[in-house]
Amino acid sequence: MQIEDEDGRKRSHQALIIKIRRSKADQAARGQEVRILAPADQELCPVHALRQWLDVLADDGQLTPGPLLRRIDRHGNIGAKAAGRPPKDDRRRGGITADTVTDIIKTAARAAQLTPAPTPEERAAAAQAKQQALAAADAAPTAEEANAILKTWRTARRAAHAAVRRITGHSFRRGWIQQSLAVGNPPETVAIHSRHSLRSTAFDAYRRKKIPWNQNPTRFLGLAA
Repeated sequence: MQIEDEDGRKRSHQALIIKIRRSKADQAARGQEVRILAPADQELCPVHALRQWLDVLADDGQLTPGPLLRRIDRHGNIGAKAAGRPPKDDRRRGGITADTVTDIIKTAARAAQLTPAPTPEERAAAAQAKQQALAAADAAPTAEEANAILKTWRTARRAAHAAVRRITGHSFRRGWIQQSLAVGNPPETVAIHSRHSLRSTAFDAYRRKKIPWNQNPTRFLGLAA
């Protein structure tokens, strides 16, 4: 892509144009494009990663139509050759799922010690709490009391789960939006790239509510000491 830099000169930059054929926000499948400029660091460069992955597919004889991101089983088999239940839609045969992406990200986050792994003691305590709740529900004199016991246990389990820092596939979406806004990109531009409406409650929830001191509107009133 030819992009004009701050000095007015046009320079070539590598980029990806990704066609998203259908999404939650595009049920009619009109299709949307997302454009990504390649960073200088190859470790973070999607263009470099794509080229390497295409080389892997080519070496395996799988540079064929179908999903770009394909599963790999424990034996190193790729795509349709890999073990697993085939999807109903044959066009997606051999591809990964959203759950696969989440598992990869969670595993990487734990390996980088960004999220804590449950200790054996915590696992044992959680299992014991479940057994006690089920036993108490079985011994309850009425169905209403049994349901109340199980509801209390589920509420406590959800609260404990929410208290632990988690990183999922959605963390990448939220984190990118927050960082892009933090460095000064206009919300309209960020929303177009993330395929949100500015009126979206989800997009509004991603925005940090605290304004940096150097952007605080009271700073420009001329009344600061």
